[in-house]
Amino acid sequence: MPVTKKHLTVALCVAVGMGISSLQAAYLIEVDTDGLDDGILQPSPGFAFGGDTTAAGQSGAASAIGLTGGDSIFGGNGVSEPDTYVFSYAPQSNPDNLYFDPGTPLGDGNYASGASGGIPGRYAVYATWPTSGNVNGGPTTYRVVTAGDSSLFSVDQNSIGDAWVKVGEIDYTNGLITVTQTPDSNTYVSMRAAGILFERMDDGSGGGDTGPPGPLIFGQGTARTFGLAFARNRAAASTNHFAVLQSTNLLDWSNTDLKLVSITDADAETELVTFRLMAPMEGNNHQFLKVQLIPKMPATAPFVAMTFDDGPHPDHTPALLDILAERNLRATFYLVGSNAQQFPEIVRRMINEGHEIGNHSMTHDRLTDLTDEGVVAEMLGCRDAVVAAATLSPVTMRPPYGAVDNNIRNLVLTEFGYPTVLWDVDPRDWDMAVSDEQVVDTILTESDHGEIILTHDIHARTIAVMPEILDGLLVQGFSFVTVTELLELED
Repeated sequence: MPVTKKHLTVALCVAVGMGISSLQAAYLIEVDTDGLDDGILQPSPGFAFGGDTTAAGQSGAASAIGLTGGDSIFGGNGVSEPDTYVFSYAPQSNPDNLYFDPGTPLGDGNYASGASGGIPGRYAVYATWPTSGNVNGGPTTYRVVTAGDSSLFSVDQNSIGDAWVKVGEIDYTNGLITVTQTPDSNTYVSMRAAGILFERMDDGSGGGDTGPPGPLIFGQGTARTFGLAFARNRAAASTNHFAVLQSTNLLDWSNTDLKLVSITDADAETELVTFRLMAPMEGNNHQFLKVQLIPKMPATAPFVAMTFDDGPHPDHTPALLDILAERNLRATFYLVGSNAQQFPEIVRRMINEGHEIGNHSMTHDRLTDLTDEGVVAEMLGCRDAVVAAATLSPVTMRPPYGAVDNNIRNLVLTEFGYPTVLWDVDPRDWDMAVSDEQVVDTILTESDHGEIILTHDIHARTIAVMPEILDGLLVQGFSFVTVTELLELED
């Protein structure tokens, strides 16, 4: 294959480091602490009935992580007002009583932060109850209050439960954090409760933990830039890529920045990764980072790398990205720097959706016609344009027109660390003398395991036939990888 192979590392931009501490802690208030599903309540300190509520019915235990197995309670129909349950926590006097590894799934899309409590900061508040389909009367409301801050959350408890559901976030400075739970309707069994969990969201220690203990870890912060620090080991790196995701909503990772940015240097025993936000935070908004393990494809699986040259194009490239997203496929885009400068939002979208970026020169000049200085200028111009658009540098180089010699290969590898990547299958989609049917047929009949397919996302007809091409390759059993993944799989 006409490529120069080398283990690759995707370099993330340096930011203000913020890691995850080695002490993971939270504070749990259970409505029953005896560990027995026996109808007898031994509540945690900090739990009480409020208003004119004096008792509650007992029900089966909830199974959210950290609970000891005691009874849950239910109620709703108070004497003159709906029942009220009150949970009170004083971080500066109540020591943490529950410990999680960072990234431990709490349920309902929530994960433990691993930040120790007991000090001022922003706290997440979670509630849990047993799963039930007969919670009557509509939603249950949680009011979370502390000095100078409050939040309100309403949830329909029917058919969900046995997980920690986030019911608030609050900025704590001193005194108590109080959670008041009331049903919206004064009817029998209109709310349930098993416990409340408090966890500080921001660490601020600047340290890193000893490596992803589970499928993911996350960090968060309120600074304009911050980093996520973690160490990884050779065994994990040999079978997984590490992907960094960023979101403004801890409960929703569907809209993320820098999704599936793989770190592929399997030779490193440990690696400290810092991360710069693509968009600065404003005010007190929170940003969350998550590092996730992405299993590598077995080398025995038939795979190809789809590549697209000369973009981004303002119309055709977004349409192509839609086609790839519909099939959950990743590709490699060899960008021309002048186009990346003109359409930076498309470059960001490529990276956000997990695609890989390669350097295709700044102006698409034939490199073999240039001096060494000219080649360096072409590579540098494209690299800087991509970094300006999306904070990440290209990781390989494809020479315009495939015009390259050993001197250029060595120069680009030495100066930029780019392997030179050509192709195995060329359907000549750029040649209007070749019909659309011939473009499709060439790719579907000539593509083989481990090969790189050349196409161009600046031509409307290429985009028009791409669904047929991708679906045809999928039917043949091919999986899709990026170029650096392909090189790694072949090493």
